Amino acid sequence: MQNTSVNITGKLPQGLVELYADISGHTKELGVDFLVVGATARDSVFVYGYGCTMERGTTDVDFGIHVASWAEFGALKDRLLAAGCKADPHQIHKLSREDAEGLRWEIDIVPFGDIAGQDHVIKWPPEQDIVMNVLGFPEAFEHALDVQISEDPSIVIPVASPAGNLFRSFSRGIKVLNGCRTRVWQVEDAKARFSELLAMSLVEGS
Repeated sequence: MQNTSVNITGKLPQGLVELYADISGHTKELGVDFLVVGATARDSVFVYGYGCTMERGTTDVDFGIHVASWAEFGALKDRLLAAGCKADPHQIHKLSREDAEGLRWEIDIVPFGDIAGQDHVIKWPPEQDIVMNVLGFPEAFEHALDVQISEDPSIVIPVASPAGNLFRSFSRGIKVLNGCRTRVWQVEDAKARFSELLAMSLVEGS
């Protein structure tokens, strides 16, 4: 991984820090890696890292889990459920949990890495009828930012850079339909990500 460091200690909601710490601890014990992606990755960099204005907060937290097999992914999910997370009865990759203040956090955990084939597609067991495209996750992981969320204890987590999130946004537009790959461009989402990337370049150049 090629990393740049950002320190946002003391700026995140405590419930989010605890969630990140738990994910970090479980993955470390299992010997797998993870990556924060999506809106919370964006906010960690722009809002908490560089002081940009937040238009709206989110309690949706997305993780990419770098694993080689479904057994590795299942071991992490089992740990999270045993630690108090609740499984979504309708969406296999979604969990939720409440923090000490009663705030509900919606959690997405999506595996990527060797678990996906050369077409960057994962098929969820047991029926393998739920298909997801994870193109863009390896690149986002390779160029993730090291974000420090706590100094005592020291906790540093990998967060997708603005460019990594941008690439994933386009990659998400590739849908797998009946075995055929069809590109569906999400225009508004792409425009938002381009704005983020531009803002980031201005901050770094200042």
